[in-house]
Amino acid sequence: ASLNTTYYVGGVAANTFTLHATQSDATTGSGTNPITFTSTANHILDSGKTFTKANHGYTTGTSVKFNTSAPAGFDTTSVYFVRSVDANNYTLHSTPENATANTNALSYAQTGTYGLDSGVALIKSGHGLGTGDTVRFNTTAPGGAAITTTYYVKNLSASSFSLHASSADATNGVGQQSFSSGGSFNLDKGSVLSKAGHGLTTGEPVNFTGTVPGNTTTAGTYYARAVDANSLTLHSSVADANSGANPIVFNTTGTDYSVDGSATGTYSLVGGASISSYSVGADGKVNMLLTDGTQYSRAQLLLQNFQNPQALLKQGANLYGNLATAGPAGITTTSAGATEILTNAKAPGASGMGRIAAGSLELSNVDMAREFSSMITTQRAFQANARVISTSDEILKEMMALKR
Repeated sequence: ASLNTTYYVGGVAANTFTLHATQSDATTGSGTNPITFTSTANHILDSGKTFTKANHGYTTGTSVKFNTSAPAGFDTTSVYFVRSVDANNYTLHSTPENATANTNALSYAQTGTYGLDSGVALIKSGHGLGTGDTVRFNTTAPGGAAITTTYYVKNLSASSFSLHASSADATNGVGQQSFSSGGSFNLDKGSVLSKAGHGLTTGEPVNFTGTVPGNTTTAGTYYARAVDANSLTLHSSVADANSGANPIVFNTTGTDYSVDGSATGTYSLVGGASISSYSVGADGKVNMLLTDGTQYSRAQLLLQNFQNPQALLKQGANLYGNLATAGPAGITTTSAGATEILTNAKAPGASGMGRIAAGSLELSNVDMAREFSSMITTQRAFQANARVISTSDEILKEMMALKR
């Protein structure tokens, strides 16, 4: 017998058993072709290393993980690599190198039935990626992945790694991206910059100073998209930054604003050109002009129409309340919240909405002729009433005089 060789148990009695080279030998009758030992001593056996599944379909090097439960000695978060023993049997190893060399097969301490997910790791000899690095598929992606998504790397070995949706998942080795098809794929190094508390908002223009990561320049203005409080992507337009599309892909690494986490350089990202002026178009778009001549649309104003404007309650400073009761367009209940009302708002000039007259003062909507007529009528009524009072006073005076 030898170490690292898997044997099959047969000829089981209360206190004895035989070992066999194949499962069929172990299960035929009381066991055929038992292994003959040439020496005696006390030896320790692992409970098992070979997994059995009829027509498992795995090839050596396939990455798998247990999906709901695992035998003792394994867990449901780690990635394992298959060595195919035959069409119905395989062993599991911690690295693809061990699987290929058939060394250090992992042992389990209990038997049972377990489910495996396959295709949870990528294999490339000397990939050079570290846990937390960011990568993207650049032209095609395996089934289950996308070329528009940024993934975080978990380094499994010198020739294998798994991909995750977040840096935390990569660090903890959970939530591996599963692939439903195989093949050869190319990865770009990364598109996510990391800096604790960067303070940038989506759409904010920025530029690099000093040394820059590959595929960027100090002359270029980029637009940030805040992934979270500690990471961001850069884009060539505000529209891309707002939608998260087409992030700048970096092909070198650095620290501070780090690309792929390797300390080979320091990149300093500062605020770009400042706002020179802005205007609001008739369509409600807020247009920005920067000091470097860059122009872009920063925001979109929306309008809402009300079936019963009289139901709006004035709150001062041109603010109104009681919106739902006033019958906003697209709302059929009187209990709608602000978010629902805003969702049904429309751009100026669309769906019967008015247009924006930016930089203009609203003319008075008073009918001057009518108001002058009303003022004269009121004045004449006052004069007539005053004369009635004067006449009444004169009559009283005459009556008093007659009495005397």
